[in-house]
Amino acid sequence: MKVVLGIVLAVGFASIVLSIWIAERAAEPTVVADPYEEGLRYDEHRHATDPTGGKRLAAGGKAPACDLQAGPCTQPLDGGGAVTFAIMPRPVRAMTDVEFTVSVVPQDAAEAASVTLSMPGMAMGETHFALAQARAARGVFRGKGVVVRCPSGRRDWAADVKVARAGAPPRSARFLFRVAE
Repeated sequence: MKVVLGIVLAVGFASIVLSIWIAERAAEPTVVADPYEEGLRYDEHRHATDPTGGKRLAAGGKAPACDLQAGPCTQPLDGGGAVTFAIMPRPVRAMTDVEFTVSVVPQDAAEAASVTLSMPGMAMGETHFALAQARAARGVFRGKGVVVRCPSGRRDWAADVKVARAGAPPRSARFLFRVAE
């Protein structure tokens, strides 16, 4: 019995040593010394040479019409009216609590509002926030949330603001923004 156990242990030990030897021979050398730091330098260079100043382009290759980092942005709604969207505090940063504010004109154009965050061109999932109507202001909706951090380092987001009124189809507007570093 001891001989069989000894043989099994010897075969197991030999297979471990052989696996390590094969792995040493097949290992690929590291391309850069510190891939994380190299990626940061690449990203800095890419933003420095980006003609849009680091802003992702909207559909049709146009730069976003408004900068949510500078202040609220307004867009028209299909069927009339407009929606103004703001995120506070500014600068908007990932992984910090923020407050979304949606103002609808005319004030009676919406009874409910929500914001859905997504990353254009990347499957980051969607984050949905239902907003509550402000007490003293008709047509103004507020809610709190967090803009998540993308593991790839991307910082561009789309906020789809949806407003709804009973008996009418929901209407929406898309706002593009970048979180600060």
